[in-house]
Amino acid sequence: MSKRTFEVEAVWDDEAGVWWSKSDISGLHVEASTLSEFQDHIREFAAELIVTNHYDGEEINRSNLAEMMPAIFWKTSDGSPQAC
Repeated sequence: MSKRTFEVEAVWDDEAGVWWSKSDISGLHVEASTLSEFQDHIREFAAELIVTNHYDGEEINRSNLAEMMPAIFWKTSDGSPQAC
C-alpha cells in the first residue's frame, strides 16, 4: 500500500465571516472564524475521517501504522501553504 496524500483548502467567506474547507477527505466539513481554529479542527478530525472513510477493514488489518499514516496538506484560498 502506498502512502496516501490528502489536501484541504481554507476558503474565506466574506459574507459569513468564516473559513470553510474544500477537501478530498470524505466527510470533512470545517468552518472556523480564524485559521488557527481551522487548523485545530483539521488536526482533530482529519485523520479519523481518513481511516473511517478511505480505508477498508481488510486494508487496516494487513497494514502497519506507518503505512497508514496519511500526509495532510492544507492551504488558504490564495494558495498559501500552511503547516499542519
